[in-house]
Amino acid sequence: MTQWGTAGNGNGQFNAPAGLDVDSDGNVYVADTFNDRIQKFSSSGDYLTQWGTTGSGDGELTDPFDVAVHGATAFVTDHACSRIEAFTTTGTFVAQWGLTLCQSGAGPGQFRFPEGIATDASGSVYVTDTGNGRIQKFDGAGVYLTEWPAPDSARFNNPMNVATSEAGQVLVADTGNHRVLVFNADGTKAGVLGGYGSGDGQFVFPSGLAVGPNGDVYVTDQNNHRVQVFMPAETPTRRSTFGQLKRRFR
Repeated sequence: MTQWGTAGNGNGQFNAPAGLDVDSDGNVYVADTFNDRIQKFSSSGDYLTQWGTTGSGDGELTDPFDVAVHGATAFVTDHACSRIEAFTTTGTFVAQWGLTLCQSGAGPGQFRFPEGIATDASGSVYVTDTGNGRIQKFDGAGVYLTEWPAPDSARFNNPMNVATSEAGQVLVADTGNHRVLVFNADGTKAGVLGGYGSGDGQFVFPSGLAVGPNGDVYVTDQNNHRVQVFMPAETPTRRSTFGQLKRRFR
């Protein structure tokens, strides 16, 4: 185990870091939210590079909340500017999605304070469009594909984060509803984890999500001050849902 970082704005320091991701080489990318930048580290915590300055122009950031890496591209939710920005993994600006000049909107491909972001094996990008209470799905070039909730789906209340599994499912921290929703890649609901409470398998404002290589699901149970881990169901007929609580950490 290791750790790195102290409060500040120097290289390797942080101010309210939020989301992070790890690439196939083990490099770690951190959304250093209140420093308006992304920092990149080796797997052992050695500082490598950073990008982003405060603003609304191309390659600038205002309260970046999360980062997701797929291949040679890093996708960032530029929270306060209600957009997604794409960079190379060395920090070169590639593109942005959403309205310009920090404007928010509710149309397809528009955002209102997006927070979480994740990619799947095919390169599709999933965004928790938090202020609009929905998930939007794009291809890797930023072309809008679909969104949910849909009529056969489920309503969100302040969705904060999203993760994908190797099985192709999409998990959403439906924070205000104190649960994690599991979807298939087409947006149809496949299962539910949790419900309000402090018992095993319950949540009070779940926020962060991650899926391990063995399919275990890790959830930061924010107001219960713990992390809970769930294992996938073992029977083939239940692979689209999740089984019992595996472990919790305080």
